[in-house]
Amino acid sequence: MTELTFFVGQTPGNASTTAVLHATISGNVVTQSTTATNHSILAFLTSTIGQISPARIRVDNNTVINNSTSGSTRGILVDTPDTSTSPSFDATVTNNSVAIGDSINGVSGLVAQARKASETCTSLSGNTVTFPNGTPSGIQGLRARQADTAVYDLQTSVSCTGTAATVLSCLNPSATTEVLGTINTVSPGTCLLPVTP
Repeated sequence: MTELTFFVGQTPGNASTTAVLHATISGNVVTQSTTATNHSILAFLTSTIGQISPARIRVDNNTVINNSTSGSTRGILVDTPDTSTSPSFDATVTNNSVAIGDSINGVSGLVAQARKASETCTSLSGNTVTFPNGTPSGIQGLRARQADTAVYDLQTSVSCTGTAATVLSCLNPSATTEVLGTINTVSPGTCLLPVTP
């Protein structure tokens, strides 16, 4: 059982510079079973090879109860997985609550990452990630990750400044956090919200 509940993204190889994506996933309650093998809320950003496809996504005020024991299922995942692609996207992931039920094989509940040749401005704040049955060894609740040649800008706030790790922790006090790769910080208001919806 895959149980992917919400998906937003483009078709690999079919997202050009004029294929503008604006999307919001907000105000939902999702409960996944122990047999779920896919993420609850998933944003996969991609592009036609050699083109920069723009997108603005917002994931706000969702509640995810993830009971999966697959060891690979996240509550919320924003990612750029496709080789040789170069999406350019703004992601606002705010005020979500994710509970991970598996205390042995559970993984980070909320992950926002930029890989391949993507560029992102990401705002991550007010998110809560809990492990009600115990935290799996070495696992943090919220992860921001940069890999490959991607450029990752993390938005600060007036009261949360400094390194990316400091900013992420400050903006999400109800989650354990980690920063992987090279992540820059940018001023409040830099990341753009979707125009519609």
